[in-house]
Amino acid sequence: MAKKSWAQKRETGNPEVVVMEKSMWGLAPGTKLLISTPKEVESALLAIPHGTTLSLPELRAQLAHDHQADATCPMTTSMFVRIVAEYAMEQVAQGAKIEDAAPFWRVIGPKDKMVAKFTFDPAVIVERRSAEEID
Repeated sequence: MAKKSWAQKRETGNPEVVVMEKSMWGLAPGTKLLISTPKEVESALLAIPHGTTLSLPELRAQLAHDHQADATCPMTTSMFVRIVAEYAMEQVAQGAKIEDAAPFWRVIGPKDKMVAKFTFDPAVIVERRSAEEID
């Protein structure tokens, strides 16, 4: 079976709110937990104004609010941010303008743990944050 491309991974799933049966990630049983999607995360990133940032917890809180959930899954959200970032940089490698890409650098800093997993040069995060005058 062929490995899915970043574009294919980006197209997967539908948002779903589940009720947690046991505690996990510091969330209690009974918590309404949103499992988002890569495309929804991409849309949320595109909505972050130029020159501003959101932390991953703030992004998750915003997504949860949009779905009347108590929280958004931290594990899948991180995975989806990576999918969106990898897809964006794949598009840039194929000739798209970085300015048209989903601005993952507005939620991921150059020292975040996730950066070690990227297949592209993480210097792009520093470059884009600098271009937008983000510390």
